[in-house]
Amino acid sequence: MLMVKQAQKPQAFAANIVQILQGNLNAVLKPNPLLPRDQFYSTRLEELVKEYQKKNQLTETGIADLALRQKLNEEARTVIGLPTTPTATPSPTPTVKPTAKPTVKPTVKPTAKPTVKPTPTATPTPTATPTPTATPTPTATPTPTATPTP
Repeated sequence: MLMVKQAQKPQAFAANIVQILQGNLNAVLKPNPLLPRDQFYSTRLEELVKEYQKKNQLTETGIADLALRQKLNEEARTVIGLPTTPTATPSPTPTVKPTAKPTVKPTVKPTAKPTVKPTPTATPTPTATPTPTATPTPTATPTPTATPTP
């Protein structure tokens, strides 16, 4: 099954190329009647390829090679009104604009603020309080007692 699918890919690719060729020749040469859009490279298609080659001063072989198909494709796009395949156009190089240099702004340095030093206030010094001195307590003095007489 895989071999069959791989074999079908080139056939489908070739059929697609033939259909594009038919459509492009219909747009550019406007044959009457128009070519059918099928996958067959008919004798009518070969005649129209020769006509296109003659019109463009190419060797009339009836074979639509890559160069012919590319030229025909560009011409068909112009006729149909589609933009042609863009060719490389140089992109404008950006002009270098000088970038603004940053201006140096002076940094503000804080000025030293005087710190308030507390002024010493007079603290009261304790005054001497009188300490009580011992007051002499009277001592008992012996009183003479009467002595009996004999």
